[in-house]
Amino acid sequence: MQAVVYARALRPLLFLLPPDTAHELAFMALGPVEHIGWVRACFRALAGTRHAPNGRIATRVMGLDFPSVVGLAGGFDKNARRPRALAALGFGHLELGTVTARSQAANPRPNLFRLRADRALVNRLGFPNEGAEQLAARLRDVRREGRAPVGVPIGVSIGKSRVVPVDDLAAVVADYVAAFDAVHGVADFVVVNVSSPNTAGLRTMQARDHALALLSALRARASKGERLLVKIAPDLTDAQLEDVLSVVDEVGLDGVVATNTTIARVGLATSAAEVEAIGAGGLSGPPLR
Repeated sequence: MQAVVYARALRPLLFLLPPDTAHELAFMALGPVEHIGWVRACFRALAGTRHAPNGRIATRVMGLDFPSVVGLAGGFDKNARRPRALAALGFGHLELGTVTARSQAANPRPNLFRLRADRALVNRLGFPNEGAEQLAARLRDVRREGRAPVGVPIGVSIGKSRVVPVDDLAAVVADYVAAFDAVHGVADFVVVNVSSPNTAGLRTMQARDHALALLSALRARASKGERLLVKIAPDLTDAQLEDVLSVVDEVGLDGVVATNTTIARVGLATSAAEVEAIGAGGLSGPPLR
């Protein structure tokens, strides 16, 4: 309840700023929570994660204990800058990233847009991140002996580096493998993102032959007990979905993350002219749900 009150009070102020600026301010504000133990403990107490009635919001999936069924999706903390702070806010798991084998900048601005009437966002960021090795180093530092643990399962989402041509399947697979090799040792589960609409051609990796080649290669790299999932688009046809799920079964993945953002623009309260002016990108928020 406290978090809801704070959010309602702060939202009008944050909405006076461009969305990317508001995002960075949020990260700055979480700095003390990330790095100061007693501040983190206060936030954890406010979130009430240790006092769930009868454990009703807790669950166990893939052999992992999730203190809450509500987790943080990939895209917010792309570089593992605030994992302990975010866990202290009450999330039951964190999906960090999406991270790529090679560091890369965001797509040209503007690349993040609010649809206020729909309480939604459109983004075409395109996996901006510091690289898989850098993310892994941060998580390794957080989890090393003598540092406070995050306390919830941590997943890392991996994607394709922009410079790797999507029509060179062998190069794409090698790029994903490099990202996987960097992060799998510090993650409780790894999510293979083949469904972002903001990396040109990436969604073609959901086609059966491409998905089978990629996911088989990654499954072969995973040690026994390491959890591997795939993130799919919400825009797949039933036939495309059946193809992806057949690969999931054949390869023996541990789960499916449903879903990424959508390229659809159906049933929005925002005017058609405003939506058209924004242009391409992935839509998230209540319209996606």
